[in-house]
Amino acid sequence: MMNANAKKLLFGRSISTFGDNLYQLAVVWYVYAATQNAFYTGLVTAMTMLPKALSFLVGPLVDHGNKKKILVSAQLIQALLILLVPLAFYFNRAILPTIFVTILLVSFIENYERTAEFAVIPHIVPEKGLIKYNSLSASISRIVEVAVSAAFSLIIAHISVSQIYLINGLTYLLAFVCFLGIQSAETVKAEKLNFSQYKISFKEGIAAFFSSEAVSICLPIMLLNFTMGIVSAILPAYAAALGSIDYFGYIRLAMSIGLILGTTLAMKLTNLSYLFKLRVFPLITCVLWIAAVLINQLYFSLPLLSLAFIPYGVLTITLITQIQSSLPAALLGRIVTIIDSVLVATMPVGAILGGLLAESVPPAYAMIAWGISILTLSVMTLKRPKKA
Repeated sequence: MMNANAKKLLFGRSISTFGDNLYQLAVVWYVYAATQNAFYTGLVTAMTMLPKALSFLVGPLVDHGNKKKILVSAQLIQALLILLVPLAFYFNRAILPTIFVTILLVSFIENYERTAEFAVIPHIVPEKGLIKYNSLSASISRIVEVAVSAAFSLIIAHISVSQIYLINGLTYLLAFVCFLGIQSAETVKAEKLNFSQYKISFKEGIAAFFSSEAVSICLPIMLLNFTMGIVSAILPAYAAALGSIDYFGYIRLAMSIGLILGTTLAMKLTNLSYLFKLRVFPLITCVLWIAAVLINQLYFSLPLLSLAFIPYGVLTITLITQIQSSLPAALLGRIVTIIDSVLVATMPVGAILGGLLAESVPPAYAMIAWGISILTLSVMTLKRPKKA
């Protein structure tokens, strides 16, 4: 049975995720609809990704701080920041600049919060329950994403972007209340760091990262994230090429359904070895994804895109659990933020490049590039010895 603290964390994350998905869909839709230019969708996508590339800077602060307090305060700050967008709409002043700046700030605070959340999980969930909790959390997040994607066309037809941001602010406040009730059994006492201590702590994290097994798969995932950045930017254009920009929500829906099934299936595949999953599942995703793009027919492509994300969903849970269970709790925040920064650094570059190329390169090419890039996960593990 899941304990009360884990339930509060899970419920708070689910509520916050609902708001996140709603406003992220709305902002990409609004920016593309207002500008008819994929460069700006690439730019706003990069704004959501860029702060994550800098998240390594907050690792020492998370490891030496009170993770619950970080979680609670970061959620409240996000709620206040997100309300700037409805104000810009109300006064009809600098709407696009306000969206860009707000997205940048909220994304940075969110990364700080997510790092604290990731680091606090081992303190409230027993090690034997980590896979179940991570799988359940990811599955609920994807179910929420599916629900929002499925309803988005109806939502945007009846609710303005300004109102969507108001709803998002409310979800952040509700998540804040949930996180406030968590009792974390942290073994590391919170302490304030001066700059010298910060540098020492930062160097410890760097050394621990390079001595961990996570390094061996960072390079292929960096390439994968670079091409995913391109895909994120051109997805509205790809939807338009399939027949209508309104298909954007359907494509996101299809991908989300696949991730739900994959993250749920991960609980049933614990008997498969770590390396087997890394070697076989990327190949399955690649074949199905490229087939979906080449067929280029909405009613055939959507199911194939969904199927392609099932093994991809299993991979995400496998990698998350491997990191949580293999790294020391005292260094978890630092190592995780370094990994995030290394992996995500290529995504904003890909997003901006995708926006620039969208006017001259068919979006299908970018979609195929992502399918090919996931194969690097399989290639990079071929020379590694087998282990459970």
